[in-house]
Amino acid sequence: MDEIETDKRVADAIKQAVNQGHRSFFILNGDNSKNNVPILYNLLSERCSFLPSVLWCYCKKSKSREEKKKKMKKEKKSAKCCINDDDIKKVSYQEVDIVMGNTYEMLVLENFEKISPNTLAKTVETVKGGGVIVVLMDNDKNGLFNTRLYKSLCESDHVMFLDQNMKLISKFSLSSWRTGDENTDRLTLKNELCVTVDQDNAVAQLGHILMDRNNKNIALLKASRGRGKSAALGLAVADAVELRYSIVYIVAPHIENVKMLFEFVLRGLRGKGYKENADFDITRIFKGRSYVQKIVVKKNHRQIIEYHGFLDKMDRYPDLLVVDEAAAIPLPILKDLIRANIVLMASTMDGYEGTGRSLSMRFIEKLKKNDKDNPYVFKEIELNESIRYKRNDPVERWLNDVLILKPADYKNKLCPSPDTCQFFFVNKKTLFSYHKVSELFLKQMMSIFVSSHYKNTPDDLKIIADEPDHHVFVLLAPEKEKKLPRIICAAHVALEGKVTGERKDGNLIPWTLSEQFLDKNFLERRGCRIVRIAVHPDYQNMKYGTRMIELLVDTFSRGEARTFEFKVTEALLLPSTELSMPRIDWMGVSMGLNTRIFKFWGRNAFYPVYIKQTLNFNTGDYTSILLRNVNQCFDRFYFIFRERFLNLINFMWCEFPVELCMMLTKIKQRNEMDTEKENLSNKSIDTKYKANFGEFELARLESYVNGYSELNVVYDLIPIIARDYFHNARNFLSVAQESILLAVGGQMKTMNVISRELDITKEQVQILVKKVVAKFLRETKV
Repeated sequence: MDEIETDKRVADAIKQAVNQGHRSFFILNGDNSKNNVPILYNLLSERCSFLPSVLWCYCKKSKSREEKKKKMKKEKKSAKCCINDDDIKKVSYQEVDIVMGNTYEMLVLENFEKISPNTLAKTVETVKGGGVIVVLMDNDKNGLFNTRLYKSLCESDHVMFLDQNMKLISKFSLSSWRTGDENTDRLTLKNELCVTVDQDNAVAQLGHILMDRNNKNIALLKASRGRGKSAALGLAVADAVELRYSIVYIVAPHIENVKMLFEFVLRGLRGKGYKENADFDITRIFKGRSYVQKIVVKKNHRQIIEYHGFLDKMDRYPDLLVVDEAAAIPLPILKDLIRANIVLMASTMDGYEGTGRSLSMRFIEKLKKNDKDNPYVFKEIELNESIRYKRNDPVERWLNDVLILKPADYKNKLCPSPDTCQFFFVNKKTLFSYHKVSELFLKQMMSIFVSSHYKNTPDDLKIIADEPDHHVFVLLAPEKEKKLPRIICAAHVALEGKVTGERKDGNLIPWTLSEQFLDKNFLERRGCRIVRIAVHPDYQNMKYGTRMIELLVDTFSRGEARTFEFKVTEALLLPSTELSMPRIDWMGVSMGLNTRIFKFWGRNAFYPVYIKQTLNFNTGDYTSILLRNVNQCFDRFYFIFRERFLNLINFMWCEFPVELCMMLTKIKQRNEMDTEKENLSNKSIDTKYKANFGEFELARLESYVNGYSELNVVYDLIPIIARDYFHNARNFLSVAQESILLAVGGQMKTMNVISRELDITKEQVQILVKKVVAKFLRETKV
C-alpha cells in the first residue's frame, strides 16, 4: 500500500481536541476506509504519552470475529502502524453493554447503516476527552433515521469527512471546539482521587451516610453517562473499609460494568496506606480479560468486598450493598436488593440502558414515599460535570441533539376543550427530514413520550422512523397564529394482523392471542396496537387521552384501504380526511399491568384478554394485553380469560391488589358491553362451580352467621363460596363485599394483609365476611 499524505487539518483537529479536553469526530468514506484507521491512531498516539486504548465495534452479521482480526492485522501491517492487540477491545453491536462504564481513547464504528441509536449512545460516551471517534461509512444510507443521522453529521462543524486519501471533503471549523472550563481549581478537591468538584462532594456525602450505621440508609447517585459515578462508589467503598464494614457486596449487570468501580476501590485503599498482599489480597477472574472479583482486607480484621451478579443468590444481606448501573437491573430484583441496611446505588438517568426513565419515575418515587414497616433515610445525589471530557464538548452536544437524549420540557399556555383539539397524522418522511421546523416538532413529540410512564430508549426513534407499520398521530391545540402547533397528546400505533407465513417480528397481539385461544382465524384479522399514548404533563387526567382514542377508533373503523395511503406531499401534518385508512377489526394495547393504568384503559372500553405469567424484569409488572372491539366482537376472549384468571388467582395472582382483581373480573358487566353472561348468572348456573354444601357445612355456616361460631370454623368454606359467586358471575353483593370475598376466598389473603391493603380495621373485615356469607345463603338458598 502506498504512503498516504494526510490533510494537515486532521492532525490539527486532533491536537486541538486533546488540548481542549474534547473529542474529535471523523467520518472515513469508501470501501477501504478501515485501512486509514491506523493513521488516525498514529496521530493520536503522537499527542498522548501512552498507547491509546481502542474500542472497535462491528456488525456481527458482516464477518466473523476471526476474519476481522486477520484482516485488521494485515491492514495495520500495510499501513506501517502497529496497534497492540491488548489495546483493542472488539465487540459486536449486540454486545456493547459489556463496555458500559469503561473508558477508551479511540472508538471505531463499522457498518454505519447498522448503527442503532442505543449503540451510538452507549459507545460514544465511553470515549474520553481528547479521544477520537471514527465512523466507517460507505454510500449506503438506507432508512429515514440513518438519513437524518447523516444530515446531522453533515451540518455539524466539529465532524470531519475524509476520503480514502485522507483529504477533507466537508466543511470543518476548529472554532467549533469551545474553550473548556479552565477555572477548576484542583486544590479545592478534598479527595485527590476525584476529578471534579461534583464528584468530590458526592464522595463526601456518601462518607457521611456510611458513618450513620444506626439508621437504614439508601443513597442514589444519578447523572448522565461519564460523570464519575462508578469511581465515586469505589472511593466510598474504600471509606467503608476504613469504617470497619465487614461485608460489602457489589452488584451490577455484568462484571465488566464494575471494572472502574474496583479500580477506584484499590486506588482508595492504596491512598489510605493499604498495601497489596500485606494488607489485602485480590481475586481475579478471566472473561476475555482479567477482572477483579473479590478483595479481602486483612489489616485490622477480615473484611470482604465481593462482586455478585444480580441473579446470584446471596447467603445473607451484607453490611453494605453497592449497586452500579441500577437502571439496567430488573426492578423486581432491585426492590429485593434494597433490603440491606446501607445501600448505595448509581444509575445513568438519560435512558441509554433503556430503563433509566422507568427507574426514575417509578422506583425513585416509591423510595421517596418510604415504608412505614421498614423506615429508612433516602438521599439523592446528582453529578453534572463530566470526568471524561471538558464542558461544552461538541460531540456531547451533537449526540444529545440527534438522539434527543435530554428533551426540553415544552410549556403550553392554552387549555382547550378536548373536542376543539385538532387531530393529525404525522408524515414520517418530513418528520425525519432534519428540517428546522420538523426537528422542533420531533423534539416536542419525544419530550411528551419521555415524560410518560412508558419505558423509553433512543431506539424508539429508529422504530418510529423505519418500521413501515408504525405511525404517529397527534392532538394539537387550536392555533390562531401561523406558528408551530403545540402537541397536547401523541399516539404511536402499529398496524398488526393479516398474518401470512411463518412467525416474524411484529404482530405481537395476533400471535399471542392466536396461541392462547387456539384461534388461527384471529391472525387474519386486521388490528391496531397502541404502542404508546402520552399526554403533555400539564394536561394529564383532563380527557385528552380519551379523546385521542375516540378519534383513532372512529378513523380506523371507517377505513377501507389495505394500509395508509396519501398523496405524495412534504406536509408534516395531514388531517385524517386526506388519508386512505386501513379498516380494522380490533384495537389493542400491550402494557405493564397496574391499577392506575388499567383504570384508564377500562374507562375507554378496553377489556383484558391475556396476562403473562412471568414478571417483566424491566418494569416489575406483569405484561398484559387488552382489546377493544371495533368492527368485530371478541368478547368470548374475555370470558375465557376471566375463567383462567379466577382459576389462578389463589397462587399466581395472589399478590395483586384486590381493587385490580375486581376490575379484571367485573369490567364487562360494569361497562354493559355484554348482557349474555349477566343473564346466565341468575338462570343457568354451571354445576362445576356450584357450591353444593352438605348438612354439616350448612350447619357451620348458619352457626357462624347467627354468631354462635367464630370465622375459623367456616374459613375453609369461603373459597367455595368465592368460586361459586365469581365463576357464575353472580351479582347480589355490594362492591365492598365482593372485594372482601375475592381477597379472602379467591386470593387467600390474611385478615392483616387485607386490613392494610384496604385501610380498614381487622374487625371491619370480619364483619364484611359475615355479611357476605349471610347474603350468599339467603340469595342462593343452597
